[in-house]
Amino acid sequence: MDVRGGAYIEGTVYTGTHVYVGGGVDISRDAKVRGVLDVWNNAYIGGSVGISSNLDVRGNAYIGGTLYASSKSSTADTPFGKFIFYAQEATGHWFSDFGSGQLINGEAKIFLDPIFKEAISDKKPYIVLLSPTSESKGLYVAEKNKDYFVVRENNGGKSNTTFDYQIIGPRRGYEDIRLEKFEIPERNR
Repeated sequence: MDVRGGAYIEGTVYTGTHVYVGGGVDISRDAKVRGVLDVWNNAYIGGSVGISSNLDVRGNAYIGGTLYASSKSSTADTPFGKFIFYAQEATGHWFSDFGSGQLINGEAKIFLDPIFKEAISDKKPYIVLLSPTSESKGLYVAEKNKDYFVVRENNGGKSNTTFDYQIIGPRRGYEDIRLEKFEIPERNR
């Protein structure tokens, strides 16, 4: 399939070869391509995507269903050239946020970002990982609730040490999904 301009498809695309679209592509259902899907502008796919080779979109891509991939990555321009950075995978749906803080007299209260707070589960707890960045007697998370967490120094310490943190929370609505078995649909084998 070779389209020099944009393409709007009401339904499912299934092809045994490559799909090249010179403009944008809008597919209302699923895209199943046994070769390369190459789009020179934005791609909107309302369903799931199954591609046996490469997906190349030179604009924005929105997939309303699921995109399964053997490997996920992004590229970054550096003074040494463009390089590929690979995505970290997990056994469930998790969101992360990062930051830095400082104890004042041995304690710090860190408020969760309001958007992040609404995106993570209110049914299962989040995890906080701490990394001290200056000398201390050690740090621990003394309290966690839906709005903030409290970091304290071990053994009643009263230092003003600095630290970095990572908050990892289960994605709201996906709390019970873990290590789903994947099977390639019969039509895509």
